[in-house]
Amino acid sequence: MRPVIGLPLFWLSVAIGWAQGTTQEPVYEYHAEPELTSVEELHLEAELDPLLRAQDLLKKGQRVEALTELRAILKRDIHNTVALTLVATTLSEMGRQREAIQLFEKLASEHDQDYVVLNNLAWLQATASEAVLRNSERAVRLAREALLLAPGSYNVWSTMSEAYYRNGQYEKAYRAAQQALLLAQEQKADGPRLADYGEQLNKCREAMETFSLLDP
Repeated sequence: MRPVIGLPLFWLSVAIGWAQGTTQEPVYEYHAEPELTSVEELHLEAELDPLLRAQDLLKKGQRVEALTELRAILKRDIHNTVALTLVATTLSEMGRQREAIQLFEKLASEHDQDYVVLNNLAWLQATASEAVLRNSERAVRLAREALLLAPGSYNVWSTMSEAYYRNGQYEKAYRAAQQALLLAQEQKADGPRLADYGEQLNKCREAMETFSLLDP
């Protein structure tokens, strides 16, 4: 039910400015090839450590600290997709949804096979606090695209449910919420996540049953 946080502002010029400090579950897996030299392995670890720290800080709710780590990464590589995805997720959790959507839009245009980007953009399009930022029909399309890429992700099924719910398709929302909870249980998601999905399922069930009474 929450955006995916994992290793995989405005347009690129704004992202560059942000990275330079002038403006305001496994998703990505890294596999070291056997032929890597020790120097190359050290370089890979040097890049991975800040990303892992940023991800961990974000999961702990330490968003300012996470952005500090990510800024350092982007100063070295402004095109780092994983870091940019984490920046967009962090901005979203800080309530800076317009900036987050714009960055996710850019990432989605460049990485249309990245289900994390598609999922998180779909979630924002469905749930943004400002009506002008919401687009429930597009959220459904984006969530479907993410689902085709990651049919075993309970995060994506939850986003699919929320998109259907916001679009008034309560029976589909209920079925998607059932699948999200089932997968989360099978994959032993944490307690808070399971509680979220249980609440989502109940919400969808109530809406589905209420609106079924209106249909003769």
